[in-house]
Amino acid sequence: MSIPIVFIHQGDSFYLKYALLQAKLSNPHCKVFLIGDEANRKYNSSYVEHAMISDYDEDVGLFASLYQHIGPNSPAFEAFCIQRLFILRNFMARNELMHCCCQDSDVLLFMDVSERNFQECDIIFNHRGMNNLDTLRQFCSMILDHYSERALFERIEHFLPSTGCPGISDMVLMDYYNTIFPNEMHMLASRIDRAYFCGNINIAEDFETIYDRKKVYRIDGNLYCKHMPSGAWVRMNSFHFQGADKMYMEPFFLHNFHYRHQDVYYFDYASALWQPV
Repeated sequence: MSIPIVFIHQGDSFYLKYALLQAKLSNPHCKVFLIGDEANRKYNSSYVEHAMISDYDEDVGLFASLYQHIGPNSPAFEAFCIQRLFILRNFMARNELMHCCCQDSDVLLFMDVSERNFQECDIIFNHRGMNNLDTLRQFCSMILDHYSERALFERIEHFLPSTGCPGISDMVLMDYYNTIFPNEMHMLASRIDRAYFCGNINIAEDFETIYDRKKVYRIDGNLYCKHMPSGAWVRMNSFHFQGADKMYMEPFFLHNFHYRHQDVYYFDYASALWQPV
């Protein structure tokens, strides 16, 4: 079954094109949607369908009026990360999409999302899955309820230290939701079943590291990491390039890889080049 891939992004960041193109390269039979603005409308093409955020903004303004900021990131950035959930809900409902893979624009996808890994749930957020559109609606309602009532918002504040995160973000809200409805969301990145969804390239997650990041190998045209406890080579479904690591998205973009296919390479973060093993 073909699953649409959705990105929601403001502006024309230098790395956006790599996320869009890699998603299409890995999923030539899937529709790739970019819900964006005038700055990135130029990506509307035969491989990306562009839609305007402003056409799917129900409850976005309401949430902005309720938003309370806790964390080191800018309020505008953090609020938009949460507002994307409302935009996605509206987009899916209006276009009658029960299934989608919603990717952050700093994620490179190296798998066909129609494979069985994604059949357990209807909506994928990077490496987390919700079971259906009704769950997303319920999640958005929970957000509005908790930001509307001080007593409910305090529950999120009390939950925050258990996450180890410095502030309240969309991912923290997903973790909080999961404590209330534990059967409606799960972590794909928590599974090693011959393939893995990278939660963050600069977090080891039990894989071999180099320069405090996952050491990534290119073997027979695919990307692998070595799982240290088991010694197994694990194929990577995706990589999340958070923060300054977005600079590595260009050399990781597979279309830019021009070395001999049969050789084994590893990525050297110091030079930002693939080096032979």
